[in-house]
Amino acid sequence: MKRREYRNLFILLMITLLGSSLIYIPFVIKQIPYEFVTIDTREENFAFYNELMQLLEVFRKTGSLPFYSWSDFLGTNFFVSKMWYIMTDIPIVICAWFKIFFWDALIITTIFKMILASFSMYLLLGMFTFKERTRMIGAFLFAFSAGMIYYSVYPIFLFSYSLMPLYLFALEKHLQEKKPILFCIMTFFMATVSFYYFFTVSFFLPIYYIYRYYLLRSDFRDFIKETIQTVGYYLIGVCLAGVILYPVILYLLQSSRIGHPGINFLFDDIRVYITELAAFFLPMNLFQPIAYPFNTNNYPTREIFLWAGSVTTLLLPQALILPEKKQKKANQIFLLTEFLFLICPLLLSAMHGFSDVSFRGMILFLIVNLIMTCTIIENLSELNQCFLNGISIIAMAISAFLVPFSCYLFNYSLRNNTESWGWGIIYALVYLVAFLLLKKRKLNWVYVLCFFEMTVFPIFSHQYLKDGSYRHSYQFMKDATHVLQDEPGELKKVLDQIEPVNSTQYYRVYIPQESIYWSMGLNSAFYYQINGLTTYDSIYEPSLTALVERVPDIIRGSGWYLDIHQPHLMNFLNVKYAIVTSIEELPEEMNWRLITDNFRGFLSIYRNDKYRPLATSFSRVSILDDNTSFLDNISDVIYCEDIDFDIIKTAITNENFSLENIKYESNQLTGTIESQKGGFLVFGLPYNEGWNIKINGISVTKYKVNEAFIGLIVPSGNVFLEMYFTPQGLKQGAIFSAFGFFGLILVLYNSKFKKKKPKKQKKSDI
Repeated sequence: MKRREYRNLFILLMITLLGSSLIYIPFVIKQIPYEFVTIDTREENFAFYNELMQLLEVFRKTGSLPFYSWSDFLGTNFFVSKMWYIMTDIPIVICAWFKIFFWDALIITTIFKMILASFSMYLLLGMFTFKERTRMIGAFLFAFSAGMIYYSVYPIFLFSYSLMPLYLFALEKHLQEKKPILFCIMTFFMATVSFYYFFTVSFFLPIYYIYRYYLLRSDFRDFIKETIQTVGYYLIGVCLAGVILYPVILYLLQSSRIGHPGINFLFDDIRVYITELAAFFLPMNLFQPIAYPFNTNNYPTREIFLWAGSVTTLLLPQALILPEKKQKKANQIFLLTEFLFLICPLLLSAMHGFSDVSFRGMILFLIVNLIMTCTIIENLSELNQCFLNGISIIAMAISAFLVPFSCYLFNYSLRNNTESWGWGIIYALVYLVAFLLLKKRKLNWVYVLCFFEMTVFPIFSHQYLKDGSYRHSYQFMKDATHVLQDEPGELKKVLDQIEPVNSTQYYRVYIPQESIYWSMGLNSAFYYQINGLTTYDSIYEPSLTALVERVPDIIRGSGWYLDIHQPHLMNFLNVKYAIVTSIEELPEEMNWRLITDNFRGFLSIYRNDKYRPLATSFSRVSILDDNTSFLDNISDVIYCEDIDFDIIKTAITNENFSLENIKYESNQLTGTIESQKGGFLVFGLPYNEGWNIKINGISVTKYKVNEAFIGLIVPSGNVFLEMYFTPQGLKQGAIFSAFGFFGLILVLYNSKFKKKKPKKQKKSDI
């Protein structure tokens, strides 16, 4: 790398650092948590990050890997279920290891990822022989594009986005220089960073591959051969990630969110198409808090990431009329493909794992849009002025009149939409300035305009447009999360002092979230290891899906809000205490007894005298059907599948016994049982294939009972029970990774061998 290029990278670093710091550092200075477009950051990432810190602390002390969370909703495979959210976001994991407060960690990692995005894009553009100045502006535009700014509040998406140009850079190295090693490694890295988004990336990759293959090769004679090789390199990378991917795939195949039948070829709501039009001409993702008259109620349809500055919008159409015919044809086909994805929800669903319709993958198309734009910037002297005039007029007209037109079309009051109209008019003026600068070829001033609009507008939208109800201070967040205890585990110590036997038991605590945690949400129990009954989480233990379907009242508002408050189910789930602000908050039909009414000065602790230990023997068994009074008998009857009925019926006895002397931490639980006859033990833990259960050192069969929980046949006598958790598929995934590593070694050896092997002279050269 030349000294000049190092200097350019340093300048790019400084510009990106300055711009991102201006946007995000004020949140640190003001001590205000950064929640730009959603409360999901607080509900999910904040809670998962704090739980990860606890799991990493256990790892430091005991060496136990962060596989299982007892604090997650009823107990969960944390390693797999939180893989998308936080487990493979390397910058976030590093911050968690050093115990950096989440909201500071979010800002630090966001700025880092934007710098990484700019560097990645700079490297990618270098494969197209652009001048350094063009590469810098393209890199900056990507780092501050609508998708990057919007998803700065979603750490895992931002990490994937920031690395995507580097992935395409690796593919270019393979296509242009026959160097596949980096492509294998980046495939592994992209698959590891975000399994959720990797499917979208993999769906997009063939589109990009064919586009670039057509431009780089003179014909398609070797297309099949080269494509098979490329697929092989891709599979090596996927296999390398097997230890991560395979357990996740097994987990997701059980999820009710996979598959979304009945999606049409076109959107029924015309507002989606108007939103798409706005998303290309306006930075509406930056102004998300503003209500537009064409907004739909379905938020994924507003996540359309096509905007990367006014200059991109004005110059991209020039790619359709380039003088070079092959380039023009390739651009036209690619942009037509992009258009088809925009209008067809079925294609968007396929790109999103055949699940809900989502525009999140459109940022991948934006990368190619920027490459095309850089081609135009590189040849600005050849700009088609008439075409520029027409596009500029269209851009200004859409910006200024789209809101009034939408109000007219949908019969809304323009007076109630003056804010969104005002921003449209302002942006029409931005287009006017951009047009005049491009017309006069004032490239340096174009760069100044890009920096201005890509930083000033996000600064304003982040700092002044956000609804004030979300602007809690750091102190508020700390007060809310510390309302029950000052340090993690402190509540358990208090309860253990009240009843010393608690130290040998597993129990859950009922907490009315709204009154205790104010507006902090349903996942607050993570950080404090309370073992609660509520969650806001789009992915919970798959076995619980059957329970949720059987007892739909668990769902509050949407499938992501789960709140267990049914008395019989609470008894079955080992609820021993309730912490409330008043007696009215206690669930009815339970045996509550007041322990203290002055906990932390204003809270009451009640004990459930019908407490069922974590695992107890049951003496009745039945096959569950639609006519069964499931909830009424869940603490007395074993409900099982047909195939297990005879085995369980033979095993049950009339003796009552339970699991005692329980110790649990990280990935294991132990306890003892004393019985004369033995019988069948039912746990209040969600069923998961990852549990390996041993009785007196011998592995035993576990059964899924009562829709979602673990059941076990126990012999008579003194029994020592051990449970060890390893994510299902982890060992098989490790084998895939070993095969991938072996494949990578072969590719590396083959590449070195080809370099050393002299080329044979062709007969035509003799």
